[in-house]
Amino acid sequence: MKELKNKEVIIGLVVIIILGIIAILLLVRRELKEHPKIQQPATENTVESDVQEGWYQEEASEEAVLEEQAEAVQEESAEEEKAEEGSEEEKVVQNVLKVENAQSNPSSNKDLYSILGKENYQAAVLVERKTDDGQLKELFEFWDAYKMESVGDLIRLDRIREISATLNGTNKYYYYGSVDSLGRPSGRGLAVYGNNTYYCGEWKEGLRSGQGMWLQIAIYDEANKNLNQGIVEHMYNGKWSKDLPNGQGQEHFSFDYEVLEVEDKIIANVIGDFKDGYYHGDMYIMTTDSKGNTKEWNGVCKNGVWDTLLEGSLTKGVWRSTEMNSERHYDYHFMFPADNTDQGVYGLKK
Repeated sequence: MKELKNKEVIIGLVVIIILGIIAILLLVRRELKEHPKIQQPATENTVESDVQEGWYQEEASEEAVLEEQAEAVQEESAEEEKAEEGSEEEKVVQNVLKVENAQSNPSSNKDLYSILGKENYQAAVLVERKTDDGQLKELFEFWDAYKMESVGDLIRLDRIREISATLNGTNKYYYYGSVDSLGRPSGRGLAVYGNNTYYCGEWKEGLRSGQGMWLQIAIYDEANKNLNQGIVEHMYNGKWSKDLPNGQGQEHFSFDYEVLEVEDKIIANVIGDFKDGYYHGDMYIMTTDSKGNTKEWNGVCKNGVWDTLLEGSLTKGVWRSTEMNSERHYDYHFMFPADNTDQGVYGLKK
């Protein structure tokens, strides 16, 4: 009987121990689910592995930093190279504010032109000069021989200026030279217009046609003494057709720099193709300022409107300098769109 009780006690203890073990296992299992990192016991090898992995990550991080720094240096170098060798527009953006005033516009020449009379072309009517034509003959012979210094002296003499003055305010002209069977200027001849304006060259059927030079001089008398006296002469020399500049030619201005008040650049020369008096085609432009400093440009014009080479928020670049500046970039001349119209020979545009 006593042995039976001892066995029951032993069995009970075993059961309790087994239940305790099961309870402990269940607790451990729950902990493992909540904390997966401790699923495997830490050993010396795993610790060493973690340390090696941390070292690798640290080294990889340093390499990434170095790579990022190298990429930053490359991007910076690329940007500098792009700024140095980039497109013309990028170069201009860097330099245009330092080099060119966007409001500068050679159309300000119009402020000087008021001394020269009407801007647009008017078909002129031939009239007979009732007095001796000896003075016109003299002027024609010097001009036809291209003795322009003598021509310049003659047309400033009172006796020649008085001939022109009789035509002021009209669209008439006096003529000396060859004529056709109908009495119209044909061949080579000289025309005298009002406002100290002259033409010498080729004619056909009463119209300027072929090669010829048109010249207008500025005379400052009491009536216009307060005007800017910087302009001296305005000239077009080149091909003509239908009484207007058509074909290759040159427009030129002469200035008296001692009294010229325009400080910014103004047109002094335009060489290229002309169409009915307007710039039309590839053009070379030379500008000047009150100190006599000149600059050369290239541009393309179509029927009196310059092609845009560079666009800005308010202005448009229409000419590019023929040479690079000290920073090895091209300069651009800007013109407001409203001013980029009717670009051509003042007084000879249809």
